[in-house]
Order: sequence, then C-alpha cells, then structure tokens
Amino acid sequence: MPQPERESIDRCMADAGAPLNLVSEPGSLTIEAAADGAGQEGKPKLPRFTMVAYTGGPMRLAGWRYPVIVDLAGLAIPSQARPIRFGHDVTAGVGHTDTIRVQDGQLIATGIVSRDTVAAREIVASAKNGFPWQASIGASVDQFEFVKESQSVLVNGRQFSGPVNVVRRATLGEISFVDLGADGNTSASVAASARERTPMEGKDKSKQDTTVQDGAGKDAATATAQATAGTEAGPPAIQASAAPATAPDASLTVDPVADMRARAAAEQERIAAVRKVCGDTHSEIAAKAIAQGWDVTRTELEVLRADRPKAPAAHIPDNTMSGQVLEAACMLTGGVRGEEVVASFGEQAVETADRRFRGGIGLQELLLEAAWANGYDGRNFRDSRSVMRFAFAHNLQAAGLSTIDIGGILSNVANKFLLDGFFSVERTWRNICAVRNVSDFKTVTSYRLIGRDQYEIVAPGGELKHGTLGEESYTNKADTYGLLLAIDRR
Repeated sequence: MPQPERESIDRCMADAGAPLNLVSEPGSLTIEAAADGAGQEGKPKLPRFTMVAYTGGPMRLAGWRYPVIVDLAGLAIPSQARPIRFGHDVTAGVGHTDTIRVQDGQLIATGIVSRDTVAAREIVASAKNGFPWQASIGASVDQFEFVKESQSVLVNGRQFSGPVNVVRRATLGEISFVDLGADGNTSASVAASARERTPMEGKDKSKQDTTVQDGAGKDAATATAQATAGTEAGPPAIQASAAPATAPDASLTVDPVADMRARAAAEQERIAAVRKVCGDTHSEIAAKAIAQGWDVTRTELEVLRADRPKAPAAHIPDNTMSGQVLEAACMLTGGVRGEEVVASFGEQAVETADRRFRGGIGLQELLLEAAWANGYDGRNFRDSRSVMRFAFAHNLQAAGLSTIDIGGILSNVANKFLLDGFFSVERTWRNICAVRNVSDFKTVTSYRLIGRDQYEIVAPGGELKHGTLGEESYTNKADTYGLLLAIDRR
C-alpha cells in the first residue's frame, strides 16, 4: 500500500479512537503483599503495587503500519486516583492508584489493591506464586502526527527516526493487569475487548519481581483455589470455596486470535464481492460500498439502479416570440448569416427564427407577429388598420404588457443594414485622415503644413538651395443626418 494512503488510514484510525495494542520495551511491575497484622486503627494492611505503565519508547500497534510513541509531556492525567482493573473489565476491579508520575521518560504508577473481588485476590495470590503480570494502560488519542522517513523527532527525552507516529496529546483513562503469558496477538485481543470502554488500550511488557513477602493470608489461599477451580480436581473444601464463583461464559473461551482472523477474512471477502459486483464501470459505487460497509445485496441493488435505462430527456423547442427573434428573422431574410447574427441576437433567438420562418419573413407577417404579441386576436391581415394599431402601440391585455416594439425592430434592422453597407465600402481614407470631435455645429478650420521640403543634390560649388513652407486650410462643419422611411398602406 502506498505510504500516503497508509498514513491516511492511520490518521483515520486515531481520529476514530481505534483500540491500540501497545507493545514496548520491558518495564517493571511489583506487588507487595500485605503482612500479617493490623494497620492503623485496627484495619488490615492492603497489598500495594508499583508498575512502569509505559517506558516511553516506540510501540507496535495492531492496525498501524509504523510504530507509535506516546509523548508523555502531552499525556493528561485527570487525577492521581485512577481505577486499576483486570483485563480492562469494568466488572473486574482490582484497586486504585495513589500516585501517577512521569519520571525519566517513563510513566510510573503506584497504588493499592483496594477492591475485594475475585480478580483482586487472584492477582495477589498469583503474584505471591511468582506469576509475572503485565501492565496495560487505557487512554484516548486526542492528537497525533506522523514523522516521515529520513526525519527525526525528539520525544520523551530521546531521539527517534521516522517513519513513526507520535501521539502528541492523550488522556489517561485506567490501568489494568493483564496476563503476561499471552503473546502479542493475544494482547491485542485483550485490548480489543475494552473497545467500547476506552479508545486506546496500551500494553507495556513488564517484569515481575519474583520476591513476594510471605503472609498473604487466608484471602490469598482462597484466591489461588478459586483460580484453579474447574481445571484441576481438588479437595472438597477447595471445590466448595470455588462453587459460588460464576461459571465462565463460553464466549470468553473463544481464541481471540482466531476470532480476529475470521473477522478480517470476512471483511476481505465482503470487499472482494463488492468489487466483483461493481466491476470497472461502477468504481464510485464500489468505493462508497466499501467505506460504508454495504453488503453484497445492497451493492447489487445500487448497481442495478445505476444500470437502469434512463428516459430520454424531453426536448421542447422554445417558440416564444420576442423582439430578438423577429430581428433575427429579418436579418436572415436579408441574407445576413453566420457568427455575426449569432453574436448580435444569441444562438437561441437565431435558432428559433430559422425554425419558425424557414422561408423568410415578409413585412405583413412581421406586422402580424408584432400585433399578436401586443394582443391582436385576428388571424389575417385583412383588417390592416387594426393590425397596424396593435403592431405600433403597446396595449395592456390579459396576457400582460408586450415587450415587442415594431418601430424599434424596423429601426434596428435598418441601422444594421446601413452599418454593414458602410463597412463594405473601401476605407483607405482612415489611413490618411483622423477623426476628431467638435464642441458645436460651427464651421471649424483645419490647417495642413505644406512646402518645398525635399532634399536636393548639392551642386559642385557646395551651394544649398532654399526650401519653402506654406499651409493649406480646410473647413469642416458637423451636422445631423437622418432619413425617414415610410410604408404606406398600398
């Protein structure tokens, strides 16, 4: 998998609070059993423990490609009294911490086995027998960064080289005793069992102090008997002491590694089936199905919907009459075509005019179209007076105020033809004449310098001939030009 894609997956897992199986350098975990006798105020002394919950080094996490380092400077500890559990199980309390501190780049925790539970008694009794326990921290990832290859980062007082993920901010939730006898994958399954209770579960391999003080008392012996109940046949008294214990749930005896592998295989089968259904033509549906966890049935349904033939789009020509359409029809009738007409009136207006008036538009038809747009309800030109009245006048009818002005249409068409005629004439005069504005209609005199100013050959004697300068005057006068065209009823 490409590194950017893998980094994106790691970031999504951290943002989603995925459970993490933290395996780092060995630490230490010591349980000091209570001595026989009473403590202050006649109360029995409780066993204490000391553990290195995290050594500050890189950890291999389940589901992460590169190692993870928790920056202890950004680890938030809500309180010194954090719960101590067995296997991250809220129903298997062990005790609580009284001191949690960061020392020499390590997370150190000390506390008391203050819970009177089967798990607490088993842990104390097992520690007395020399069983090496493992510390597991539960924390939530609040912020992390990825250090690329060939880069280095300083964390917990040590220098680390990439690629590595650095958890810059996290919040400590609880600390648990877990079975040291489980391998790395088993540790991951233990962390996964607390997925709903803590977003990040870390396990730090630790050494057990084989020296446990004697005198654990009756509770330790009872806990040992209960731990061995159901696996070995023991004396009746021991079996009786173990009888009140709840029978183990069959679901807890399932191999967690096999369970993880089965779920991973099922997910791979689902993804392969989704890709097979979508093929190469529905990559967007495949990506959405994989991301949202669709099953094969829903994916097939979405593919069938996508492949369903779509009804052709209904094309309804726009025959709405407007002044632009009538002007375009007049220009097309006059022989003006091409991009110039489209640029002046728009593609839609030209298309409508060409479709509506294929043989060209005549003067009577033009007047009728304008009259109909202005509210005329006749169907022919027999009542020419009414047609002319409606064509040249805006009338507010039931259909609303018309926007067609026949006078403006005729004027615009005439101006366009006159302009085309003006530009069709040879315009060399523009190369030798200038155009300028005048402030009024008075006669304006312009002058041009003339003279004999051409160089001549110098005579043998070196005599130069004199040139002459003069001027010519021209008069110009601005005026108004116009033309009135009239069409009589004949």
